[in-house]
Amino acid sequence: MTNGARAGSGGESSPGEVWGELPRFRPHPWVRGGHAQTILGSYWPAPPLPAVHESISIRTADGDRLHVHHDRPVGGHGTGRAALLLHGLGGCHRSRYVARLAARLATRGWDVYRMDMRGCGDGALTARGHTHAGRWTDLAEVIEGLEARDPSLPKLSLVGFSMGGNQLLKLLGCWSRTAERVERGIAIAPPLKLALCADQLDRGLNRIYDWSFVRNLKRMVQRRRNVPGFLASDRWQLPDRLRRFDSQWTAPINGYRDVDDYYDRASAVHELGRIPVPTLIVAADDDPIVPAATFDGLPAARHVRVLLTDGGGHLGYVGADASQRHWLDHRLVEQLEAPLTESRPVDVPHGERTRTTSSASASLVAEGHAIDGLEAERHPFVGSRESLA
Repeated sequence: MTNGARAGSGGESSPGEVWGELPRFRPHPWVRGGHAQTILGSYWPAPPLPAVHESISIRTADGDRLHVHHDRPVGGHGTGRAALLLHGLGGCHRSRYVARLAARLATRGWDVYRMDMRGCGDGALTARGHTHAGRWTDLAEVIEGLEARDPSLPKLSLVGFSMGGNQLLKLLGCWSRTAERVERGIAIAPPLKLALCADQLDRGLNRIYDWSFVRNLKRMVQRRRNVPGFLASDRWQLPDRLRRFDSQWTAPINGYRDVDDYYDRASAVHELGRIPVPTLIVAADDDPIVPAATFDGLPAARHVRVLLTDGGGHLGYVGADASQRHWLDHRLVEQLEAPLTESRPVDVPHGERTRTTSSASASLVAEGHAIDGLEAERHPFVGSRESLA
């Protein structure tokens, strides 16, 4: 990997999975800085999705419904590989970053499943429950529902963006069937430490994103107020800040003691060490929503690699190369299709930070170890207007 990396090793070296090399991210000369990348990336259009599309409704154990959208391989010639994509906060299966990746994979012969979180997208007017950062069980029920519909369903590659990345990592670490049903996982800009990210949103210009999130969440709640069994009417006066919204709405309706309890228990940082499959986390060092400090001091995690890019904003990654303007889209396809191989043990002193070069080498340090303080290697990524996260 390039773009520079930080890697630390805690404990004895052991074999692990190695992801493919990523070329250096070079931002468009007119789109520099975390805010510019985040905002422009959120408006960047997506190509048309394949015409062969199926909407799937899956009933959950608590009687609710989740919606998944299946994009079949273009031309009908599949590779036998399948991916499930999960959007971020305030987004849905139509979010631009989800649609772009789905279109690319479908044209390459993948079966692609785009999931709507509970109460989002096609579930906005049918689901009684409300999604949140720790609701990984919905993802598990979707996978099992797809398996029930098609017993020949291959192991899935999972990609989660922002809050969807946090849910994905929670699933990988908590679900007893992860190793059986998941081939690999990729989380883009996941808010592993929710309290830290909430604090970040309360600073300076970042309050723009805080306001955008809450505006979209309030609209979503108001749209759903007439859904049978949704909620009593004593919570409709919602605040205008995300932490207060989570305190008044998200935490209590989902059974958390308070907002601090929610932020702690729903943060995926606690599950990293239990993940049994190859997992890649990618984030930008200038992300205004998920700060780089999120990835400092992470727990030991043998199967998790963290890559921190030099620039890219939050799901932005608007690149300088006209042929690969959506830098993240191309990198995700490459990583999803790269063969997973065993790494050689590499001894890295505890806490040492290294930087990668364009020839790979040092960037592979993080894999094959129990990593303490999964401190990343550097690169960028892309977003959508429906959800800046």
